[in-house]
Amino acid sequence: MSQKSSTIILLLIACTPLIGQQDTLSNVRNEALRLYDIAADKRQNYIEIDSIYYYLTETKKLCEKIDFDSLTFLVNNDLAYWYELENDLDPIPELLHNNLNIARKFKDLRWENSVYVSHAKYLISREDLTRNNRDSIEFYLNKVINSALDIDDYVHFMLASNLLADYFIKHKEWQKSIEAILQRALKVKDKDHETKIIQNHTFGLLGKYYLQIGNFKQSIKTLEPLPIVEYALGNYRWVYDDLAQAYYAAGDYKNAYLTSRKSEAYADSLAHFNRQLAIQRSRYAYDTDQKEELITQLRENERLRALSAKKQSGLIKSILISTIAIIGLLILLVRNNMKRIKADKDLIHAQHEMAEVKSKLFTNITHEFRTPLTVIIGMANRLRGNLQEQDLIVRNANQLMDMVNQILDLSRFDSGTLHLQYTQSDIISYLSYLTSTFELLARRKGVQLTYYSEEEKIVMDFDPKQIKHIISNLLANAIKFTDQDEQVVVHVKREENSMVIKVKDTGTGISEEDLPHIFDRFFQVNNNKQLNVGGTGIGLALVKELVDLMKGEISVISSLTVGTTMTIKLPITNNAPMSDRKISSDSTEVINNWNDHGSHWTSLQDKSIVLLIKDNPDVQTYIESCIGKGYTVEKAYDGEQGINKAFELIPDIIICDLMMPKMDGYEVSQILKKDLRTNHIPIIILTAKATDDARMKGLETGADAYLTKPFQEEELQVRIKKLIELREVLQKRFTNENGYKEDLRTKDPFLHKLLRILEENFGDEQFSVNALAKRLNLSRMQTHRKIKAITNMSTT
Repeated sequence: MSQKSSTIILLLIACTPLIGQQDTLSNVRNEALRLYDIAADKRQNYIEIDSIYYYLTETKKLCEKIDFDSLTFLVNNDLAYWYELENDLDPIPELLHNNLNIARKFKDLRWENSVYVSHAKYLISREDLTRNNRDSIEFYLNKVINSALDIDDYVHFMLASNLLADYFIKHKEWQKSIEAILQRALKVKDKDHETKIIQNHTFGLLGKYYLQIGNFKQSIKTLEPLPIVEYALGNYRWVYDDLAQAYYAAGDYKNAYLTSRKSEAYADSLAHFNRQLAIQRSRYAYDTDQKEELITQLRENERLRALSAKKQSGLIKSILISTIAIIGLLILLVRNNMKRIKADKDLIHAQHEMAEVKSKLFTNITHEFRTPLTVIIGMANRLRGNLQEQDLIVRNANQLMDMVNQILDLSRFDSGTLHLQYTQSDIISYLSYLTSTFELLARRKGVQLTYYSEEEKIVMDFDPKQIKHIISNLLANAIKFTDQDEQVVVHVKREENSMVIKVKDTGTGISEEDLPHIFDRFFQVNNNKQLNVGGTGIGLALVKELVDLMKGEISVISSLTVGTTMTIKLPITNNAPMSDRKISSDSTEVINNWNDHGSHWTSLQDKSIVLLIKDNPDVQTYIESCIGKGYTVEKAYDGEQGINKAFELIPDIIICDLMMPKMDGYEVSQILKKDLRTNHIPIIILTAKATDDARMKGLETGADAYLTKPFQEEELQVRIKKLIELREVLQKRFTNENGYKEDLRTKDPFLHKLLRILEENFGDEQFSVNALAKRLNLSRMQTHRKIKAITNMSTT
């Protein structure tokens, strides 16, 4: 069977119960309408009055089965009226509530007005029991009166007006505008049969109002024209009685007597009508019992016949339903399985992301601790009374201690044991002093650091140690993320009773996505330029906690490529004891004692050149001391600067840190190994990442060696020596072994190009080193260094 045929069969199977369902709905709908028509006919002709309730309830049951809301609304109205006649008011609120929902569902304002009028009528009828519904009655009726004319709903406008006026008259609330309400209702121009009947009631109420306030002539004038017979036979016999009272009060005793006699005569007719109605109800009750027995028998016979007919098709329908149910169950199982698989994948992905975040966090923290430890351990091993090396150890130990203290301070925040040690002194001079300790760091990076204050002196309470933490973190970050030839500005001013410190830089900036999280613990910005600058993600979190503890405020404005402005606002108080001593900061030694080592350019022919790429000056100093005096050491402070220097100098070996600003060690190694100018240079990568995966990644990028910090001085020296010796062995093989030379020529694009150019110009006496360098797209020095490194031959 083809796929198309199978699809058609499945559609037919699926549609079979739907077609039968549509037929069933249509039959139920028609039966509901038929029963409601019977009830309406009996109500209109006063026939078998008690049976009306039966037909209405049966109609409602059918309507609820098929959600026949429009007919349900009419049935609920009729049932509410029936309960009112029977003086059974409890079921009415639920019926009206259901009708209000239906009216709102269909957005039918006339139906809403009908519900409001019925609800007010219900509240009026129960007022003798509750006496708490006055406001609700006026609210619902005024709501209808104020809105009905906008949609030409004259019937409910007049009914609401009559109910409200009648309510005020019964409670003798003469201060209400009763006459105005009724007169407005009488001005309705669209007078069909229904509105005329309602308007007669309005005239009756107006006559009653005039009678109550003593205007008997106006009452007689209003009531005399009314069709009294109609009122006497209905529920409005009070109109007849009011007219008789008006005649009597006006002194027209004759008409008062005649009107009273006529009222009694019509009352007798009404009593006769009620007796006939009672007899009819009794007869209906007996007939109903007989009919119910007959109906029960007929229903049983119909049930047996239907059961017999269904036996033939029941099995087929059961099979179809079972098949559809099984298919649906299978679809549901497949769907749930797919959802579960997706949820598992999402969970695994979230776990991987969390693992990456944790790995990055601990990698950064490890890097921050390993960097000073490298210097401390290395210098401790080499310590022979050298004062400079002792200072280097102390500075890095203090730096490590400062990081540990920051972590401890955060834990003390959590435990509530960190307390401020306030002293009262001039904070302007202290801030100037702290800023000056960063001048050497800024100068080394080529960043212009500027400090200025709008106030010469501000004496206030502050904790020197915690202020130092705040300023040091802000300035260290600003300088770290600001490139060469950019600037960092520290601006201090006074605003009313607050001191404001602004640290503004023109650095890389922070993205909108990262900005809300920069004060979160262990959070680090994640753009390409700042990916490998190091850090623990603790500094700014500590700054925020300290500022909050000082009852201050901190805010940040930043934009990528534009820069960042950190603003701190601290309250000025003068409650702490005055301090006479000069406030200093031990941690400034870490920055202030950094030595500014220049480049030592020695003869390129006498010593091998080592290019050291590392962003930490102390570590650079230590590694340079480890390398020894047999090499010329050139330095670069980030990956981008290191690549440029490698192209310029063509060094004999490169030592590169893994985590650096702008470009990490992997990228540096990959770029240099792909470039013809530098692909021959051995590269040693230094890192705090001691995992096998990190080591393999470094080697895959072309790195020749991988050292984990902290390393031994001898290990670094051996690595450098062996890599240079290996290069010399290759140079000798190139000189002495023709087979190796040919093999290298086919594998090394630079050598292949060099030999091809030399062969092409072998007989040209005018072909010079400059011409060769030009053909190779190198400078004369680069050409010399490259050829010397590969062949150990001079370009001359």
